[in-house]
Amino acid sequence: IPVDFSGIMKSRFLVLLLFSLLAASCATWYQRTTAFQEAVEKGNFEQAEKLLQKDKKQSRDKNKILYYLNQGYVNFMQGKYAESNAAFETAEQLTEEQRKNVLTEAAVLVSNPEVRPYKPEDFEVIMINFYKALNYLQMNNMEDALVEVRKINIRLQQLNDKYPDHKNRYQQDAFAQLLMGLIYDAAGDANNAFIAYRNAYNTYETDYLKNFGLSAPEQLKKDLLRTAYTCGFTSELKEYEKKFGF
Repeated sequence: IPVDFSGIMKSRFLVLLLFSLLAASCATWYQRTTAFQEAVEKGNFEQAEKLLQKDKKQSRDKNKILYYLNQGYVNFMQGKYAESNAAFETAEQLTEEQRKNVLTEAAVLVSNPEVRPYKPEDFEVIMINFYKALNYLQMNNMEDALVEVRKINIRLQQLNDKYPDHKNRYQQDAFAQLLMGLIYDAAGDANNAFIAYRNAYNTYETDYLKNFGLSAPEQLKKDLLRTAYTCGFTSELKEYEKKFGF
């Protein structure tokens, strides 16, 4: 897929990073990583990686998930795709272990709340598979990229089940859904591509339009029409042709 994601990734990551810092509410951690944040903001990813390596304690303390998220992102922006995936894989494993150890976490909270490990926000969990998919694409590994987008789909479904009556919660990610569509499309799976494009379009036209003033991209509309035609979905094709006016 001949798309340069670097600019999108940088702005997207900075927003996610800001939310992560606010959610963590940990002044000590923020102070320790101020130089890292500044290097990322300036686009000096080589320096950012050196600062991460210099403070290896982060990879063992309660904020180790954030450490590996940062490491994965910095490697991605330097074109070190295999190293990036290794870091994100570690972050994913730590997140899964944390999810399973609910009773252990409860005991820690009672004994010493200050050592509670950082718990990733929902969008950060999705971000792990999002970046892994991009890394696999850069390494021309379509099969594993598809595995990651399927994980994204499962996690988004889990979020919908988790917050059925809270429409203001993060439950859908239009860009992740759009990426899913692109990868399925490139793999020749028009049916799943259509479903992903349709989900992305619906998210743009509801959550994104209301909350951010962003409507669905024109290319997404064209891809939605094309895959509907390819799959022989006549009624859906006519519906979207009428809605889009072309």
